[in-house]
Amino acid sequence: MSIYTLTLNPALDVSLRGAGAACWGKLNKTDSQTLSCGGKGINVSRALKAMGEDAPAYLFYGGETGRTMLRMLDAEGIEYRGVETSAPTRINVKTIFGANGSAVMSEFNGAGGPISREELEKLCESLMGELKKHTINQQDSRSFLIMSGSIPQGVENTVYNSVIMLLKNRGVHIVVDASGAALESALEASPYMIKPNLDELSSIAGKRLVEMSEILYRIFQIFVENGTRVLATLSEKGAIYAGPEGLWKVSSPQVELKSFAGAGDTFLAGFVHTIGSAGAGSVSAGAVPDALKFASSAAAAKVELDGTEIPTLEQMGKYMGEITVERLKI
Repeated sequence: MSIYTLTLNPALDVSLRGAGAACWGKLNKTDSQTLSCGGKGINVSRALKAMGEDAPAYLFYGGETGRTMLRMLDAEGIEYRGVETSAPTRINVKTIFGANGSAVMSEFNGAGGPISREELEKLCESLMGELKKHTINQQDSRSFLIMSGSIPQGVENTVYNSVIMLLKNRGVHIVVDASGAALESALEASPYMIKPNLDELSSIAGKRLVEMSEILYRIFQIFVENGTRVLATLSEKGAIYAGPEGLWKVSSPQVELKSFAGAGDTFLAGFVHTIGSAGAGSVSAGAVPDALKFASSAAAAKVELDGTEIPTLEQMGKYMGEITVERLKI
């Protein structure tokens, strides 16, 4: 199995945590702080590394923040292919204030970029060259490209769509985790799978989805209309999968919240790792519950950790016995 990730808008993540309530407009003191490399695709590569899977991360980096990010990736043993940009790598700030059960998480994300046309072309050429060289054998059903995260300034929202179209019929299973116009554009090209959260799913639907019945209807409708598998994460409500193997729901265990950051990325990594090991081109209905259960357990272990710290493989599996998976009637 070969897995690659593409992160067009990586970041240095600063996570701050305080036991009391935040007082906006005033000085707030925190009890802990962490600095980690971020960006959804990078987090997927980091989680896969913990699962024993090397997934080279294709990314931009720039300035001192970018060089710091690369040093941190080197320290974690994450393989990457980077293109240096004139713009510095952005900084994201995540705060959690309050006791467990009443904690409030806020995020302040830099826009990222601007990225020049030449920088984008250089990164895409590097990625395409690797994919063409490595497998691109239609008999190989276990090659994945996971494109995750926001689009930086200077890059069109259609970029994921363009990559999908360039790789059509090359034997690569393309997974997209994005939002807004970038996700909607990517969906038009019918990728192998998308991983929306509830807000992103609601955006596709054009209205706020509240009832589980309408959530399930919209998820299955996306699969039927686009031929794209849907792996929708719904926070404490668990997750839903729709694909040729049917419609499935997995529960989410109750854990102590420290940080949601990277939980969805860890969930996605766990799912792809499991189905990829089984052979993505011929996933049986029996492989889906195993993939969902491990993904849910891994994500639960992630939210117990500060910042975007990635759990160990042992930690990822500790909630497997508490999770239920059910096949839903269509």
